[in-house]
Amino acid sequence: MDIISYLLELLQQRKEVGITGLGTFFKKKSPGRYDKEQQSFLPPTYSLQFTSDVKEDEALVNFISAKRNISAESAAYYVSQFVDETKQKLEVEHEAELADLGRLFFTEHEGLSFEPVENINYGSEFYGLPSLPETVNENDKNT
Repeated sequence: MDIISYLLELLQQRKEVGITGLGTFFKKKSPGRYDKEQQSFLPPTYSLQFTSDVKEDEALVNFISAKRNISAESAAYYVSQFVDETKQKLEVEHEAELADLGRLFFTEHEGLSFEPVENINYGSEFYGLPSLPETVNENDKNT
């Protein structure tokens, strides 16, 4: 079962998704801002982060259970298999590639770290307006 595809789909709907025995993936929001170099307003952006702390650990199991129309116990079993495979990769190779999501790896100082892939669809929590160039109104200059 492709747990990562369910995880990605759920991350489009929620800010954080925990996986029992592994940790929590969460979206970190950077507010919209004005870029002086491009002279345009940039919309809010998200980056995918990971923490070893487990929060919201039932969300993924319940989501898979509902999507696949299977029991929560069966969904929990598939998630635990995914966790075991990931931990085994981390133990042997010191990193685990999570297709379409990123890679988990060990660092000396922080322990387990995460590097997301580029161009993840985080869903939309804003209106999706394109960045706007700054324009100067000639009438405003004269006043």
